[in-house]
Amino acid sequence: MTKHKWSGLIAIGVAAIVVLGMALGLALYPKGDASAKPSNEIAKSVCQFEGAPISDLQLMRPLLGSNLTMVKSNKTEYGFNPESRRIELALYGGNFVGNEVVSVTQEEAETIATQFAQKHCDNLPVFTLQTSELRGFDKSPNTTATVMRVYEFEWVQVIDGALTPNSVLVDVNPGTGNVMAYIYRYQPIESAGTPSLTSEDAKAVVANRVLETARAALTAESKLSPEVSFLQDPELRIVVKDGKEILVWRMIAEAQGDLPWAMGGQYDINAQNGSIVEENPFL
Repeated sequence: MTKHKWSGLIAIGVAAIVVLGMALGLALYPKGDASAKPSNEIAKSVCQFEGAPISDLQLMRPLLGSNLTMVKSNKTEYGFNPESRRIELALYGGNFVGNEVVSVTQEEAETIATQFAQKHCDNLPVFTLQTSELRGFDKSPNTTATVMRVYEFEWVQVIDGALTPNSVLVDVNPGTGNVMAYIYRYQPIESAGTPSLTSEDAKAVVANRVLETARAALTAESKLSPEVSFLQDPELRIVVKDGKEILVWRMIAEAQGDLPWAMGGQYDINAQNGSIVEENPFL
């Protein structure tokens, strides 16, 4: 089974963080060592991925939170999964320039992204396009100056109406039409059945949990509202935990009131028995 160890992040995906970090010139991991060469298998996989010979590959330290073996060629970085034995991450640092002005339409960008995904993902037909949007990332909350814009397209496998962790993501530069990033995540998943709990049942479980956690953290409980705000409607998903597939209702909820910080997070509720499968508090 292919494993992906992306840590739980809310509101912004791993791909967005990686792309934004590269755009800002942040060192997400140390630079490669020219003397450290990848194995022949990895080098061959990169050449097959690009359809061209590449001779200047350098080994890099793993990307935080991932089991991928990272290698670099000039400004392009690749992630090789030692279990699936394929390239599952490509970051084209040289394609990040020229995205200040939108010159490529969303329809044109989707065609570019689809063709790229079809080239590198032989099982794309099992995925459904879920995300198709133009995103802008700002320097800080105190400025309106946009650092970069990116068209993001994500295909997700859906089984019996439930989203799975399996996905294909392609980011396209809206100024040049060049692909900026590619992430592929896949493991064989079977149907996890049908839910016994409704989405409203799951929301009640989450509301109780949010209020319970908030009460334990507050010194003045009177400032806590009995109402809980749901920032994301419940989504039926299949998650894999300890090698077991579990059907869950996923949602984002937040406590209300005169609070010193945001209290709540993303919750996965077992759709069969109502237990909390995973809880990711706001950072």
